[in-house]
This record gives sequence, C-alpha cells and structure tokens, in this order.
Amino acid sequence: MRDVTGSFAHLLGAAPRACRVCGCTEHDACLHPGGRPCAWVGADLCSVCAATIATIMQAVGCGGGAAERLLRDLIRIETERTGMAAPEFRRLVNGGARLH
Repeated sequence: MRDVTGSFAHLLGAAPRACRVCGCTEHDACLHPGGRPCAWVGADLCSVCAATIATIMQAVGCGGGAAERLLRDLIRIETERTGMAAPEFRRLVNGGARLH
C-alpha cells in the first residue's frame, strides 16, 4: 500500500514537508526557471533543488553529496547577503515572481 500521509500531513496536524536544501514547503514553493512551481521528487527534496544538484554534478564533476553541499552553501550565502528566505530567493532568481 502506498504511504500518502505526506500528502495529508496538514490534516493530521503535522508540520508541512520542507525541502532539505532550500526549505521550501507545499505552502511556500520555489520556482523552476520560467516560473513553474517545484514539486516533490523525494520525501524531503524539491524538483528545483534536485535539478540544480544534477546540473552542479555535471558541471563540476562531483558526486551528489558534494553538489548538494555546494548548493546549500550558495543558498545560505545569497540569503544572508539579500536578507531573503531561501524559497523567496529561489522564486526571485528562477521566476521573478511571488506565490501567495
């Protein structure tokens, strides 16, 4: 049987799912380039971060763990520099729009 508790977490009173890299949630999604909202590709990984990790792996020639650390560091540096939350920063960079 498929586990659907993540899809209904808000009904169960649980905290919303959050991406382990950028911190986006179902209620505060980041955007793919072009403005399409992210989706879940893993229990705690959004599609925007997964695609970016894959791009870093290919460009730098490193493994997935190293690419994820690089992306986390980049997001941390830029959010500290701009004062934005990570999902807000990713929306601005990728789509130039805000979801409400």
